[in-house]
Amino acid sequence: MARSRTLLVDGREYPPQGGTGISRVLDGLVRALVASGCADEVRLAVRPACAAHIAKECPGLVRRELPASRLAAEVALSRLARGSAVTLSPYPKVPVWAGPARVVNIVHDVLNITHERYRTSWRARYARVRLAHGLRRAALTWYVSRWSRDATAALMGWTGRDARVRHSGIAAEFSPTPQVDDAAHRGALGLAPGYVLVLGNGRPHKNIGVALSLSETLGRPLVIAGCSDRWRLWWQARYPTAQAVWLPLVPEAALPALYRGAFCLLHPALIEGYGFPPLEAMACGVPAIVSDIPVLRETAGGAALFAPPQDHDAWRVALARLEDGDERRRVCEKALAAVAARVGPRAWDAHVADIRELFDSI
Repeated sequence: MARSRTLLVDGREYPPQGGTGISRVLDGLVRALVASGCADEVRLAVRPACAAHIAKECPGLVRRELPASRLAAEVALSRLARGSAVTLSPYPKVPVWAGPARVVNIVHDVLNITHERYRTSWRARYARVRLAHGLRRAALTWYVSRWSRDATAALMGWTGRDARVRHSGIAAEFSPTPQVDDAAHRGALGLAPGYVLVLGNGRPHKNIGVALSLSETLGRPLVIAGCSDRWRLWWQARYPTAQAVWLPLVPEAALPALYRGAFCLLHPALIEGYGFPPLEAMACGVPAIVSDIPVLRETAGGAALFAPPQDHDAWRVALARLEDGDERRRVCEKALAAVAARVGPRAWDAHVADIRELFDSI
């Protein structure tokens, strides 16, 4: 028999090392849920050797390690879900055999299904099946943006039984206040302050060719962080004369220092579900130049500089604007004010209230 207010969080998306958007979502949300006391017990199910840090930092969190095998992990997670009152899936990968547990599902985006480069792959077909299952199974579906909700409606014909837009929070560590170990973190990455930063996985929809095309005339180092070797080689083949420092993996603890050392962040994505890097940069007091696409208009508001994703000259003009010290300070101040309510534990208040409401309905 499940305890009356037990909450299981599917942590399979935690990587062995941090530094991904989903790991930051999980960290912030799990911390807020544990601190709120909304559940009698919060259980986090993870793959081997993952998420040990948050179990140490959150007294009361119960960590459950899943088998390494994908199928065995699915079975084990479903068993844990059947013993919990509510199960939270941070991606639309609801446990297949979850049983009667109330399920909360998070949809970040559907671009892995709809983007022209991915939509014919078996992975896209599988993702669509899992998304359909999650929407049918979930009592509540969170969308990280209105854009993600509308894109899901266009793709699937509906958005689930109870669809709510809930913007993800930003960790309090993303702050404009310099820390004593900032220089050490940047030094370990071989960086001195003043670079132009691009942060992301480097897949084609991230459109980092815009930054690479400008690299020879920037007058500042271009740093591209988070891009795997596969996609680095893909981009280098297309921009063989571009000049950039490539950082495939940045430790989670070094990310705020990486942002604080940047002159600005470029985020030229063709499509996004939310857009963490611009918001994190803005929270660190660093101006962001982002693609003029609907989702980034929604999440970054009027506090970023916008440029059409394919207009390289517009990005060059926006960069030149920031070389004016007064203009850069004005943009930074506006950015800090815009993201203030999304930083720290309070950013997750609506998520916590939704979980309380779900428990109360059982």
